[in-house]
Amino acid sequence: MEKRTNKVEKMIKDFESKKRNIQNSYSKDQFKEMQNLDKQIAEIKRKQEENSKKDFTRENLHIQRLEEELNRVNPMDRELIAQYKESIKEASKPIREMEEEKNKAIKEIEEKESKKQELLLSIQNEQTTNKNNIERATREAEDELRGSLTREKMSIESDIEKKQLNMQQVLLKIKNFKYKYEEKDGVKIPLNGDKLKSMNDEYNKMQDELNDLKKAKKMCEGKLEEFKLLDIKRMEKINNILNEKTIKTNDEKGKNGENGNHENGGNGNHENGGKDDGEGNKDKITSIKIDERQGNIYVETNRPDKKLDLSLEDAFRNKKSLYKRLDIKKICREIAGNRIKGRMLSMRVNPAIVASFGALYPDSEQLKSYIASLKTKKELPFELLHDLRNSRIKHWKENKNAYLCFSRR
Repeated sequence: MEKRTNKVEKMIKDFESKKRNIQNSYSKDQFKEMQNLDKQIAEIKRKQEENSKKDFTRENLHIQRLEEELNRVNPMDRELIAQYKESIKEASKPIREMEEEKNKAIKEIEEKESKKQELLLSIQNEQTTNKNNIERATREAEDELRGSLTREKMSIESDIEKKQLNMQQVLLKIKNFKYKYEEKDGVKIPLNGDKLKSMNDEYNKMQDELNDLKKAKKMCEGKLEEFKLLDIKRMEKINNILNEKTIKTNDEKGKNGENGNHENGGNGNHENGGKDDGEGNKDKITSIKIDERQGNIYVETNRPDKKLDLSLEDAFRNKKSLYKRLDIKKICREIAGNRIKGRMLSMRVNPAIVASFGALYPDSEQLKSYIASLKTKKELPFELLHDLRNSRIKHWKENKNAYLCFSRR
């Protein structure tokens, strides 16, 4: 019988191997091309430096002497003038060639530098895509192992209960065991001693198996606790970003409040969580783009300087805390009219859109308008584009809560 500790160890090792393969699955060809371009540019510059060290003093003196002699030639002697000009041209040839090589090298360096910049931009874009893909694939592997370990832990706990019950039964048999004897020549010889030994061996074997099950359970709990701590760290990181946004928004509100006091008698209104510029104009989301391929959410507001790039994965992972913070349950209940209909309406709310409101703290009335539009099937209060290329929509459909949205205004 296979030890459960071996099974759990294999599950964890397979996960670590899969994680390493994910990290190493993206090509480094562009980095190699970048290195080749750097080498080519360095070689061109080296040749330029060698050419600049060439001494053309003798050639320059010879050209100067020919030009002086040309100036003394009779202007009417055209044939001799032509000969001197040809000689000057021939003497200037090495200098001209060097200048041509220099200009060619400068042009070549500019072309390679331009190509290098294009390649650098491409690498940066690829790194962003790869980072998102690696993070997504890693989290999928983590979720898969988390589910497997949770099921295995439950199975182990069930086996531990059965094993302990069987051990109690065997122990009871050992306790109630009675020897049977046969008397020969006045000596009592036990007839069933082998049976007692067999029961003791069985009990010891069960004890070893029970210890293995307990150790396997502890391994499962240790890895699951590791994932839990990892989730807490990720959540803290997201909360820090949101707190920074809150502080920045509050600072801006304070500045606008001061302006409102000076310009509008301090009547700046900050209701509904939206930032007021002192004239009653609150922040409003103008467009949300959900990009499945990049795994990002791009949010724009009515303020050109206020844009945000969010993680689609984080939006779904932190759905519960976001919904609680923004009172989505209460808003849905108020709009739908009762608790049951409110629950059904909340299942149609897109976590990616809720995350946009949660990160930017815009006018809460606009959030209510968005949820109301899901019920009435009317126009959304902002532009929405959901790019489903390379989508995980199939995975979402398998869950009872499916989030579908389309481009519409």
